[in-house]
Amino acid sequence: MNSTQAIDKHLKALAAIGFTGTWLELRRIETRAHRWAEDSCNYDIGEAEEARRDEEIHTRVANQFGGQTPAGFQLNGDPRGYALKIDPAKAKIPTGMQTDWGGYGLLAPEEEE
Repeated sequence: MNSTQAIDKHLKALAAIGFTGTWLELRRIETRAHRWAEDSCNYDIGEAEEARRDEEIHTRVANQFGGQTPAGFQLNGDPRGYALKIDPAKAKIPTGMQTDWGGYGLLAPEEEE
C-alpha cells in the first residue's frame, strides 16, 4: 500500500469517529503537541503553562471533530511517541486507523514511506 492509499484509509477511519477538519491541520496539532511534550521533559514550564497548552490542544482537536474530542481521546505527554491518541480501553479503534505498539489509535501519524 502506498502512502496515498494509507492516508485515504486513515481518513476514512477518522471520518467514522467524527472527523470534519483537514488532514494538514490535524498534523499541525500533532506536531505542536509533540513539541510541547518535548519541552515538558526538557524544561520546567510550570503547571499553569502545562494546563494552558493541554487546553489549547484539546480545543484544537475538538474543532477538527465537530466541536468535541473523539471518544477515548488522550493527549500523550511522552515525547517518544505520538501525542494525539485514542485509548482502546475507552473507545473502539476504527478499522483502518493506524495504531502504535500498545494498540492506541493514532489520530495524525506521519505518512508511511
